[in-house]
Amino acid sequence: MLQGWVRSIILMALAFALPQASVAGYEVSPMRMTLVPGQGQRGASISVNNTDSQPLQVEIRILRRMVAEDGTQKLNPADDDFTVFPPQVEILGGKSQSVRFQYIGSPINDMSAAYVVQVVELPVATPGFSGVRFTYNFGVAVYLDPPRATEKMRLVSAERHGDGVRLRVRNDGTRFGVASLKRIVVETGGKNLELTPEMLGVRMTNPLVAPRSERIFDIATPELADVAITSEVHAKLLDPNG
Repeated sequence: MLQGWVRSIILMALAFALPQASVAGYEVSPMRMTLVPGQGQRGASISVNNTDSQPLQVEIRILRRMVAEDGTQKLNPADDDFTVFPPQVEILGGKSQSVRFQYIGSPINDMSAAYVVQVVELPVATPGFSGVRFTYNFGVAVYLDPPRATEKMRLVSAERHGDGVRLRVRNDGTRFGVASLKRIVVETGGKNLELTPEMLGVRMTNPLVAPRSERIFDIATPELADVAITSEVHAKLLDPNG
């Protein structure tokens, strides 16, 4: 019987440029990938590297990722959409294990689908242990795109909101868009503010915009603190080099 308490820390490392993520004990790579099942790209592998000296037990779970208009996410079990090998494994200290997964769900012909390949650390019983034991879970972002998928994002509206601006962004495309990779120029009360991708990466929470849907982003703009809250807002959503 496992002694003590087990506390799980979930690291949904769904960032957009991380080649790998690590915590004390193990590393997972890559952290983001895109597959096009209609072009034969139905499967891929992730690598789990045990950097500790003790054995590591992990289980692989697949979750479907749904993003709401306000940015909240829902993760639903989707193991039936994939085969995984091995689904559970023990990795000796200092060793690595490759985990292969393959999509077996319905054809992706219309719009992109987002999934999370979750690497779940399982607690290992240690005789005589008493205390708090931490386990760490990683979430690898996997996007399934239809052939020739594109993102087409545009700004629907902009207004002052609290200490910042509220933007409504629509994606008319067939693949997920990342709003923080854009450039936003805001004009209000005679003052102009350019929000660069670097600034948006810090000020936006979950910048994903699903295909054929809208997102609301509340962005802090301390640079506009001296502008009246009632001032009309005009904004443009531009490509980084546009």
